[in-house]
Amino acid sequence: MTHDEEIKSYISKTSSDTFAATHNNQTCLPQVSQRFLIWKESDSLAILKTDDENKFIQDEIYFYLITHLDSVGAKKIIRREDFYGPVEWEQEFENGISYRYIKYPEVGAAGVLQTSCYDKKEFMQVIYPVIEYRSHCDNCDNPTYIWKDDYTKYEPTEIIPGCYYEINQHDSSFIQLEWYCGC
Repeated sequence: MTHDEEIKSYISKTSSDTFAATHNNQTCLPQVSQRFLIWKESDSLAILKTDDENKFIQDEIYFYLITHLDSVGAKKIIRREDFYGPVEWEQEFENGISYRYIKYPEVGAAGVLQTSCYDKKEFMQVIYPVIEYRSHCDNCDNPTYIWKDDYTKYEPTEIIPGCYYEINQHDSSFIQLEWYCGC
């Protein structure tokens, strides 16, 4: 069984017809749209940037949020550097979801997605297609990504530059996704 088949099998063990997790009739995260997946597959998510947003670095998680949820406020700049501009910012979205982005100039970036999700498997049904590694280069070193530690970490099989994701849930509370990409 491939890693993709393994995760899809893990997710489907408790799947319902819907991808969105619910708690008290409130949606956790909306189902990933086919349009988003097409954009991701064709490496076209950058078309979502506006000229005003070029000063903010964004990733697939943020692009998912802005294409699937309404924000409840503008980006709040937490830290700015003279040469690099905004290096840390956050934004709130509907359903109690917040997103924080931290840029580490010249080495990478990190972020935190705080959700109102309670069920890890249902959360993974939505977030896995968003973070799933897919190479857009046939001739480069393509790392293999796997789930580790009871499906709480998604990372390359070797310690190499790339993206590392971790799902956290403390004391049966909301699920949080933390990530780091860099070298």
